[in-house]
Amino acid sequence: MIAKLILSVVLVSGYALAIERGAEIRLWPNGAPGSEGETAAEVFESAANSKLPKRFTVVHYPSIYVFLAAKEKANGMAVVVAPGGGHSQLVIDKEGWEIAEWLNRNGIAAFVLKYRLARAAGSHYTVERDALADAARAVRTVRSRAAEWGVDPARIGFMGFSAGGEVTALIETRFDAGNAGAADPVERASSRPDFGRGGAVVFARLLATQCRRAQRGLYAVLAQQVPAALLPEMDALLEVPESSNRSHLFRLKDYPPEGKPDTIAVFLENYTWLKQIGTAEIRFRGCHPALIRQFAWSVRRNDVWHLREYPDEKRHALLACFLVEALKTILDHAIEMNDQYLIGMCRRSEHAFESDLIEARKRARRGNEQVLAAMEILLDSSRPRSEALDRLFQEIPVEDLQQAVTDCRALRHVELFGYAEALESRLSHLNRYQPQFFELPFEAQRGSELMLVALNVAQASPPIPQTRPPSAILGHLTTPSHCQNRMIHKHE
Repeated sequence: MIAKLILSVVLVSGYALAIERGAEIRLWPNGAPGSEGETAAEVFESAANSKLPKRFTVVHYPSIYVFLAAKEKANGMAVVVAPGGGHSQLVIDKEGWEIAEWLNRNGIAAFVLKYRLARAAGSHYTVERDALADAARAVRTVRSRAAEWGVDPARIGFMGFSAGGEVTALIETRFDAGNAGAADPVERASSRPDFGRGGAVVFARLLATQCRRAQRGLYAVLAQQVPAALLPEMDALLEVPESSNRSHLFRLKDYPPEGKPDTIAVFLENYTWLKQIGTAEIRFRGCHPALIRQFAWSVRRNDVWHLREYPDEKRHALLACFLVEALKTILDHAIEMNDQYLIGMCRRSEHAFESDLIEARKRARRGNEQVLAAMEILLDSSRPRSEALDRLFQEIPVEDLQQAVTDCRALRHVELFGYAEALESRLSHLNRYQPQFFELPFEAQRGSELMLVALNVAQASPPIPQTRPPSAILGHLTTPSHCQNRMIHKHE
């Protein structure tokens, strides 16, 4: 018995010393669960100056690469290293071999894990089933062969980078004690790591991964709710015409400049186009409005080249959220710019009216003086009427009297119609967009219902011709009975 034990120790020590650095050991010699019957070759990129691969893009045969520390430095500690790569590849040189070198320099045995990739092209594996199984088997393998490799079975850790961090989090939270009755001695060992790399960091990585997974699921839910007829229109938004250096999507992102008729008309055209392609028919269910706004904002922050690279579901979901929000914001911007323009137009009309009124008063003051002087001559009772007339025309020429009367009448006209005429002179600018503006879907808040009635009256009223005389405009603005009848009829 003693002889057998001595022989076993000698053989184990000899194997530990003889094992080739970076030797690959398959975790399941007869094939991994979930990869039964797999005969396809693994795909990897070779390194220029190393026999070890640089990265893997297809993995069917999970394994560990053994890097034992030098005997004079070995402290009995071991770490299984899971490289990252987004589960679509394994960046095994930077996050595997180089880490193993650093661990060995510090007396720690390293076992670089080659796990199956859940997001590689054509992959049927999953992270929580297959990558976790590979991680658990790696820990069991190291623990079951601890004596062979000079490792303390109670000092086996696990660390990972990027996607490997998610694998680390999974094995740290979903380990088991092993199956004591298993025929395979490896399966009898515990898969629990004795320590892990940065629990908080790993948890953050796991949380971020779960959030991205939930986000992808949400993209799929949103994309399914977009009418099929709208999908080509959304993709067309990302095209840049040869005659322009801006996509139509870029124009929909425009922030409102100063309210001007041409700018308001462009915003109204965009709103009409969004309605025509069916944006108003999108009814998102199962998504909080705050998330829809966040997705819409992400479209604003990305250019069309980035958006084109997104998968179809993500691209269509994001663009649909953007269009839904754009339909509301463009309408808000158009109304805001209309308010700005109307206020500015009224202010400019008022300034023009005040300027005309000041000038008319100056001329009328001179005219009033001449008219008063003429009246004094005519009313002079000391002279006969014929003599008074002769004196009047001698002192005040007829042309001056006529001009005085004209100036006085002009003041009266400006006082009555000046503001209306100033507004009328600007109607041509307002008519550039006002017909389309009146077609917008307005609603009245409580207490402002009469404003909506007035708007309905304006919608039903024929446009005022620009050749209409000012007195007619004034009558239209100041005849309450006419408007009242229209309002009651419309309200009914």
